[in-house]
Amino acid sequence: MAALWGTACAVLPSLYMALRVFLRRTGESPKDILGAFYQAAAGKYVLAGVCFYLGARGFPAHFLALMLAYLACLLAYWIAVAFIRLD
Repeated sequence: MAALWGTACAVLPSLYMALRVFLRRTGESPKDILGAFYQAAAGKYVLAGVCFYLGARGFPAHFLALMLAYLACLLAYWIAVAFIRLD
């Protein structure tokens, strides 16, 4: 369960940011778009902090498994970026 929570700590904040940034109306000013990025990033950090706090409280004996699952997800993001071709 701790590893599953660690995965959620990686996926949910990223999903939140993606939805906040990319589900916006077209035709917005660059200032509004940049503001959306900043707000989404701040929300992502807060959500990740809350996830880790709840994970530390809920799985104190298995926090290493939580962190390893989180790091594995981050590594998977970077590996995916390395193999994506934008031709």
